[in-house]
Amino acid sequence: MKGLLLKDLVNLKQQTKIYIIVIAIWLAIALTSQDGSFLGGMICVLSVMLPITTLSYDEKAKWDKYALSMPVSRKQVVVSKYILALALSFTGCLISFAFNLFITKDANQSMLMSLMFWAFSIVAFSVILPLIYKLGVEKGRAMILVVFLAPTVLVILLSKLNIPLPSKEFLYNIKFVIPVFIIAALILSCYVSIKIFTNKDL
Repeated sequence: MKGLLLKDLVNLKQQTKIYIIVIAIWLAIALTSQDGSFLGGMICVLSVMLPITTLSYDEKAKWDKYALSMPVSRKQVVVSKYILALALSFTGCLISFAFNLFITKDANQSMLMSLMFWAFSIVAFSVILPLIYKLGVEKGRAMILVVFLAPTVLVILLSKLNIPLPSKEFLYNIKFVIPVFIIAALILSCYVSIKIFTNKDL
């Protein structure tokens, strides 16, 4: 498992400069607008894209077929991707919190915003990863746009239909339910991905 994670991190290291430049640009936008949500949103997108990037490398190099010739199970291959995705999204959450705190000077607001983006990133890759395992990276990429645009489209539709958005009181009352939903979605997603990858011909 450790070897699988190290392999992915080494692959991602090749594009470190690009990621730093992207974050720097959005940090400049956030500082100029005094709005940390721009940066938080971009970090959220990156934390979802990076695990998919490693899957793209694996697919091109036919890594999965080679990996299974070693003492590594299909379950371990899949679980390692979820661990990587969680680690990257959590790191992104910390970075987002630090920059938001610097911009807003409000610890509570910064924490809330960072956790919100972290939660969304977990739900996003929980939806996308099973699709990638089922359809492949190239076909699965199209679903990424759908996942990220869906919340925006939903909000627009609700406003057009004059359906009120959830109030702060409602969100506060279900604050303990949201983590349970996210954890359940993550576990279900991992289970589905393992099933798909186990039955897949390599």
